[in-house]
Amino acid sequence: IAQAQQEEGGLPDRGREELRKLESTLDGLERSRERQERRIQVTLRKWERFETNKETVVRYLFQTGSSHERFLSFSSLESLSSELEQTKEFSKRTENIAVQAENLVKEASEIPLGPQNKQLLQQQAQSIKEQVKKLEDTLEEDIKTMEMVKTKWDHFGSNFETLSVWITEKEK
Repeated sequence: IAQAQQEEGGLPDRGREELRKLESTLDGLERSRERQERRIQVTLRKWERFETNKETVVRYLFQTGSSHERFLSFSSLESLSSELEQTKEFSKRTENIAVQAENLVKEASEIPLGPQNKQLLQQQAQSIKEQVKKLEDTLEEDIKTMEMVKTKWDHFGSNFETLSVWITEKEK
């Protein structure tokens, strides 16, 4: 275009008009390409954030593995109390992970993808959320069970002590 304008006499009006139209079309295509590139970059960042958060939650679930699927057995009231406190702390950490799992579901729905990919991503996020919920439920049940056992153990200890005092008095 610049070269044609510099040539002696330039282009006829019709030729200049055609060149302007082409230039305008090229500019429009360039702007469209830049917008599309920005959308792709945003999508990529969202997907990377999703994958990072998913990895955090999955790693937590993997690390906890079978530790939450255990048979509750205690040799003393102290070991029961210690395990109860540890399980409560574990439950608090799991609550934070549950928030992250919920955010995964939200993030999966916000990533602009095709219908199939979006559905797969949402299914992954929902599955992870359900696994975390199962862990939460298991921990909650374990805490209730341990608290009940601890209460009964305390009650038994108290009654046993009372009985021991009574027997000692009767022997005297």
